[in-house]
Amino acid sequence: MDKMKLLKMSLEDLSAFAEPEVFLGNPSLPEGYSLRRYSPGLEKEWIRIQDEADDYIKVDKKLFKREFGTHLRELPRRMLFLAHGKNLIGTATAWLDDISDEPGTGRLHWVAIVPEYQGRGLGITLTHSALSLFPALGCSRAYLLTNAVRIPAINLYLKIGFKPLIGGAEEQSAWEEILDIIESLHL
Repeated sequence: MDKMKLLKMSLEDLSAFAEPEVFLGNPSLPEGYSLRRYSPGLEKEWIRIQDEADDYIKVDKKLFKREFGTHLRELPRRMLFLAHGKNLIGTATAWLDDISDEPGTGRLHWVAIVPEYQGRGLGITLTHSALSLFPALGCSRAYLLTNAVRIPAINLYLKIGFKPLIGGAEEQSAWEEILDIIESLHL
């Protein structure tokens, strides 16, 4: 399997996330953790978090500008940060649809938690919180793109309810291998 194979997943019903801000201030976050919205200047923190969390993609100012630069005014409504005390340790974005043909579809985009905080169950709250932003933005469904190498993230997305979108035999084979790995690791 090509570990950098780009895979698409979808969540066809966001009604469980329809209550505005349902996960902001979520009591399931451990004490000392909180969620914050993007504010100008936090692009440096986004770059740092993504760079620390990603061994496969070069994350820098150019990437941030390419991904978000034409829609900076949208970021306070769409980008969240997970904080431990005053330190920002994760981020996720309820982004604009840029590849789906279906209206009312949003894109869960750039979910990341710095390595020393991974594996603590924080990703599910961060992801739920980002998904809770979509209904107020007019989205009833969501999709995401991820790489086949990101097994823990894929497992998290499956637990939330995302389903693989399979576009052919090569993707079918990749998904079978990924699901076998997840099962063998008892994730």
